[in-house]
Amino acid sequence: MFFTKNVQPPVSQNKNIAVIGTSPLAFFLADTLQNNGCQTTIIVSPAKLDGYKPLNPFTVKPARFQSRHTNFHFASSVDFKPDFCFLASAPTEASSDLLFLSAEPVKLAPLINCSSFYNHRLLPKISPTKEISGYFSGGLNLNKNTLIHLKSLPKLQLCSTSDTAVQIKRLFDDSQISITLSHHNKTFFWEHLSVFFLSNLLLISEPASLVTRLTDPDTRNQAELAASELVKLAKKHKISLDSSEILAGLYDIEDGSHSEFTTPAALNVLLNILPEINRFDTPSLFRLSANAVNKMLA
Repeated sequence: MFFTKNVQPPVSQNKNIAVIGTSPLAFFLADTLQNNGCQTTIIVSPAKLDGYKPLNPFTVKPARFQSRHTNFHFASSVDFKPDFCFLASAPTEASSDLLFLSAEPVKLAPLINCSSFYNHRLLPKISPTKEISGYFSGGLNLNKNTLIHLKSLPKLQLCSTSDTAVQIKRLFDDSQISITLSHHNKTFFWEHLSVFFLSNLLLISEPASLVTRLTDPDTRNQAELAASELVKLAKKHKISLDSSEILAGLYDIEDGSHSEFTTPAALNVLLNILPEINRFDTPSLFRLSANAVNKMLA
């Protein structure tokens, strides 16, 4: 007797996905998911909708693979019922993007929050849905309508092991991104935030390879002091970090990485993530922040 295995179709088949935001990560997620068979829509503000539509087709340059072209579907409202909703805001749009979460169809969909650095204080007050935090690792640059992958094996860590998280992971089956599931832990927020924050301050002050810059003794010393101060800040929130792991994260930043915080408004968003920084308790972080401001105003 022969038995036929019941093969399940890919979970991504015919799934409707809303990606809120216009960050490089938003375009990466939209591209990856529609390549896996999802019906993906990028949600942008009404004022910017007409500016994005003419950018099609986009050029996508994966690491170590040939460039290709793709078209994205843009909308200024969520007038369909998404099966999943990803929030991946650009810095200056982080607050306004939260307005999309009030749409009735979005309230019913699982929310994957990839912008928790910006919205972790506001989101619980706005969204009735318990979101799943997602932390992305992998260099991405977006230049007008060209998306560049700097890392061949990017990673997305989802802070949940629920059945919903398992379904989200299956959305990315057979793609180049590695998805890991873990129990929610506030430590993850600080681990990712510390590298994110320090690397962006360094990239703003001098946009060059971080690995190359860290071979300079002065830069290395400055980074070590700043990492130690981030450990102190985390400790005030009862989170234990290791400064050596923060430094290791800096060495993992890909050559060619650009900061998204290249305007005064965007830099203000970055600095407001850690308002505790001051010249007395965190002098190295304060100095790096001041350098970034001066660079912006020069």
